[in-house]
Order: sequence, then C-alpha cells, then structure tokens
Amino acid sequence: MNDLLGLFDLLEEEEKSEKKKPKKSANKKQGKTSKKEKKYALPIYLGAGHLRYLFSDENEKEWSEDMLRIKLGEVFGELQSLSYEIDVIEGELNQDIVSEEVNTFITIYINYTELTEIEKVQFPVEIRLGEIVIPLNNAESFEEIQEILISEYPEYKDCKFHYLEKERYLLPFMKANAPQGKVYSLPVTVGYLNLKETYTEDMFAELEDTSATEDNIRKIFLKSYPEYKDCGFAYQEEGNLLFPILSKKSSEKPNKISLPVVVRAGGFKLNIEPSDIKGHSSATLEEIRKVLEEIYPEYSKERTEMIYDEKHFIIPVLKSSRKGVEIQAIKPGWKHEIYTDQYGDRWRKETTPFGIFSVNLSQKGSTQFEFLIPKIPYCLLEKIIEIFEAEPHKECAVQIFYSPDTKQYELHIPEQYVTAASVMFYRNTEKELEKILVMDIHSHGQYPAFFSRIDDGDEKGIRLYMVIGNMDQKNHTYKIRAGLAGIFGVLEMDEIFEKEGKLCIK
Repeated sequence: MNDLLGLFDLLEEEEKSEKKKPKKSANKKQGKTSKKEKKYALPIYLGAGHLRYLFSDENEKEWSEDMLRIKLGEVFGELQSLSYEIDVIEGELNQDIVSEEVNTFITIYINYTELTEIEKVQFPVEIRLGEIVIPLNNAESFEEIQEILISEYPEYKDCKFHYLEKERYLLPFMKANAPQGKVYSLPVTVGYLNLKETYTEDMFAELEDTSATEDNIRKIFLKSYPEYKDCGFAYQEEGNLLFPILSKKSSEKPNKISLPVVVRAGGFKLNIEPSDIKGHSSATLEEIRKVLEEIYPEYSKERTEMIYDEKHFIIPVLKSSRKGVEIQAIKPGWKHEIYTDQYGDRWRKETTPFGIFSVNLSQKGSTQFEFLIPKIPYCLLEKIIEIFEAEPHKECAVQIFYSPDTKQYELHIPEQYVTAASVMFYRNTEKELEKILVMDIHSHGQYPAFFSRIDDGDEKGIRLYMVIGNMDQKNHTYKIRAGLAGIFGVLEMDEIFEKEGKLCIK
C-alpha cells in the first residue's frame, strides 16, 4: 500500500496518540527549538565550486535551513528550482579566499539531471554558471551549445546540461571520468573558471618522479577549496586538466581502473598492461577479470570477486573460499551468501537468475546491483508510461517478469485498487513460481517521484523498484533502486533499461 499521506505523518493512529499526550505548559515551550530544526550560525560562507558567497545578517545570529535556502535562491536564482543537499564543512577557510570572519562554512551537492532531448529546450535560453550568463537565441543540437560554451570556457568540453524549463536556464555540469589509480604528469592544471590552479614538481617534494596521483593533487587543492574533500575528477588530456566534481564520499566501486595495474593473489602476481585490454589506458574490473581467467580458468565470473585497493592493485577472491558461508537455494539460479572479505568486512550477496545484489553489512552500505541478463528493453518502459498517462491523477502499479524459457521480459498488470494517493495490488503467486519477478513499478499520479516511508516498509523483496511521478505534466520524474531485504541502492535509468527511443522523463 503506497499511501503518500503516510509521508506527512497524518496517520489516524498517530493523531490519536498526539491527543492523548499531556499538554506542556506554555512557559516550557517558549524559547525552545525543535531538535529536528537545524540552525546555521552567521556569518555563513557558501563554497560550492563557482557558487561562492558570504551571507551576513545584522538582525540575526543564526538562520534556519528554510531561511538559508531562501537566501541561497535570492543570490543564485537557479537554486530556487534545483534539488540540493546542504553540508557543513569543517576546518578553517583559506584567508586568501575569504578574509572576513566566518562562523559556518557550507557547501551544496546539486542533483543534476542530464537533458537528453534538444526538442525540450524552449529558446531563447541562458547558459548559467553562477554569475556568468551566456544568452542563447537558438541551437540545433547539444554539440552546437557546447561549442558556444567551450569557445569561452574550454574546460567544459564534453559537459552535460540540466534544463530549468520555467526559468529557461541551461546549467552545464561535468561527470567524473578519471580512472582510479591514474598518475598525472606535472605540471597539471586543476579547477575550472576562476578556480584554476597549476601544480608543478616543486609542490610535490615527497614524490620521487614527475607525476602525481589524484590523492596527491586533491590534498593541495583542498587548501584553497575545502569543499572538495571527497571530490572526483573529469580529466581532459588536452591541456592536462583535472575538472573537480563536488560529491559526497561514496562506497561504490570504481568504474574504471587506470592501466597498468597489478593483480595480486596468494600464489601469483600478474601485471595487466594496456596491450592486454586492446590498447586502452583503463579498464573495468570485469575486463581485467577476463584477462585473468584466460590464464587461470578457475577465476570465472561466477566464482570471482574482484576487489580494488586504493594503493592501486587488485585482489581476486574466489567465492568458494572457506571464509564465506553459502546457503543453497531451492530455486535454480538463486544463491545466498554471507562472507567476510580480506578487510574483515561482512557482506551479504544474493545471486538471482537475473542479477546479483550485494551489500557491505559491516559498513552499512547501500545495495549494489549487477545484471546477469540483458537490460530491460526500452519499449517496455514506453508501454508503462502509456498505462500511467491514461490516468495521470491516480496511482497505478505494474510488474516486469523474465521468462527463463523464452529469455524475454514480460509486462504484467496485477489486480489492484487505486486512488489519487495510493495503490494496493495483489501478487500473482502462480506467475511468480513460473517466471522471475524482476521489477515492481508504480506511479505517483500528479505527485513527484520519490520512495515514501510506506514504500520502504513494503519493498522488502530482492528485486528492482521504480516510481514514476508528475504524470500530469509534460516531463515526468522517476526514481529507481535495487532492494535487498530493506537495504536499498540508487540506480540510474541507463543502468536498467536499454537506451532506445525518447521519453519525456527525467
């Protein structure tokens, strides 16, 4: 039962319990601040890449988060329509950056959504980079827009755009793509716009050669811009430039590993060179495992866990090791494992016929997911959108199954009871015995896409989950996650669906 009212604590039982609580005296209530209400001591300095500003208020000593967000939107208009998280950065500010006294140093992590259809843009628009504004009357493609931007700011090569339809703003942003473990020749330029710094050999006295790692470079960059303590980088070989990407610390595995890299096991050490990966300068863990398997066949995909160490080496772990606990499932293709990795962390791993779900129990991490079969065809998502758009003011639920016999995905519409704010559907147990339930999807009608508290309580199965919202608008919103016994991990559209066609969804 996906009851949205549950999100706002309007359940009847809670209302009754509130009425039964003894009333506190007015004197006790006065002057007290709710524990949930966060306060920020003034003056407040925002440091978020090119978005930088010092806030002060002669009449107030502190601001609530609501007030802070209002003030942020007044200075940077695009923040009024963007979703972002505020974080307090510890440590002293560089006096060369801010000479005034500051009580609170904050940064923001903006949730950008890549614009994929140029047809959605209503011209004229403005390309916005904080105080930098570039008017744009018309463009036929994203490439044309990028050319205009990089003619003035070349560091934005290969950037993506977030579009604010109401304001007609195009907001450029970059995605981290620098391979793990890569070393950079010196001098190297770090930053973008007016945040650029060039680092030379004399700044890395502890290094033996004329190159530096991301960690070496990040430590120096933090002295000027502390908000980048957990940043990733987009690397541009032309100009030897590292573009810092604001991000929170993540436990996710690196997507690419810089080559060469050493694979270390108990009985051998293997150097993986670019020539082993078709001349590429980086490779995924799976690509490296395939090279390993050619030499040592026991390291098959089904049996091997590839673990990357920040010291730039890889440890292949055979899952049949005695450190693990394996429970045989009754259904073919299903396997449950609890094991301890070489760092002493306990993991839970669930192998299903369609994919692998894993979570680090010791670190209380998020669920990671990997497909074992092809991604879901885009045409199924198109059909689902059509179903949800038929009644845009009501919630609705569908399911995606996979048939091992035909090796095809199937769309199933379960028997359900729907309202404007909830949907309750009935499971088809016979179908779930015959075929594999891969994904539950429900709409939020006219509400935005999010997973409610009720969703968190309902979605305890080992499968994928998706919610689509704003069905009454031209551009719908979506959220996708992998679920393992109530532990979730956020996923993106292209991780689950094959990229085909175009949809008004973001």
